Amino acid sequence: MASAYWRTGHSVSTLLQSPGVGWDFLQLVRLLLTAANADEYDQPTVINDQALLQRLTEQVQFGLSLDADFPPGEVRHLDYQEHQPTELVPIHGGLIAPDGPLPEPFVEWLRELSEQGEEAMLQFLGLFNQRLLALRYLVNRDQSPTLIDTNAEQSHSGALLLALCGHDGHNQDVDHDLALAGLLANCRMSLPIIRHLLAFSLGLQLREMRSLEGGWVTIDDSDYTYLGEQHACVLGSNSVLGRQVWDQHKSIHLIIGPVDWPRLQQLVPGGEDHQQLVAVIQRITDCHFDCRISLFCPQVQIPDLKLGHMSAPMSLGLTAFLPISWQPSSDEFQHSLAGDEVEVSFMVESSL
Repeated sequence: MASAYWRTGHSVSTLLQSPGVGWDFLQLVRLLLTAANADEYDQPTVINDQALLQRLTEQVQFGLSLDADFPPGEVRHLDYQEHQPTELVPIHGGLIAPDGPLPEPFVEWLRELSEQGEEAMLQFLGLFNQRLLALRYLVNRDQSPTLIDTNAEQSHSGALLLALCGHDGHNQDVDHDLALAGLLANCRMSLPIIRHLLAFSLGLQLREMRSLEGGWVTIDDSDYTYLGEQHACVLGSNSVLGRQVWDQHKSIHLIIGPVDWPRLQQLVPGGEDHQQLVAVIQRITDCHFDCRISLFCPQVQIPDLKLGHMSAPMSLGLTAFLPISWQPSSDEFQHSLAGDEVEVSFMVESSL
């Protein structure tokens, strides 16, 4: 089906009403359930087996066919109409199919009754055929990842794959790296991957990323040079004055926003989610660079901050501000009140 129609302008709805389409039986049942419950599938939820069997009974009617031929494909007949139960007759797996449980003489007797206009026995067997094919779909749905109609981590197949990774799903923290394993196979990060990682792990929107921002780096004690003790030391080349040097590749700068005021309080140093933010930054930089974070919060969300009137601790430049635009002398924390947004900036030292 996919190889024949994936490049054309056909939609699934038109293909369901077109004759001669080579449907896969199990995938067709999944598509019919999805089409009948389109509103619910926008936000997939876990449904139990009994509820799924009830949906199949109400939305898909599995029919019987006494024909003895072997047409191509897996579906003999499909009658699809929106907002109506769909009639579906499969070729294999049914009660009186060539590979079904009923013996051939019994099927021949049913053909004779049908030719005489007696359909009571066939309709009676149709009740068991409906249940048989519904259970067939249910069993394959639990075993085949291609039939998943919920979030992967909430499905039975997803639970089995998570178990192979050491996650039994009971009282364990959410592991975002596991869900993004394909993106994190290579430690080198591109801008789209960083956007996706921040949005998936922390729910943050990355506005801009600036690279190669310089900064002062403190020289390690073992790298000090002393006059008269080292040879071939050229000032400004392989020896410097003081205890710091300028590194043009010291850090990157992530500009994030808009961030709600309660969320901003969680992300700044001292907030409950700050360590999670640091862990994500270490993943992004691979511990090779520091990172400056700038969070933008709408001014209208800033509460009336007064000393002694807030239950939570207040940090000047992070969760408390002077009534004028002011830049602290410290390079560690910065903020700006210019414009319609408050900018809160701080450094995450993630380099080793």
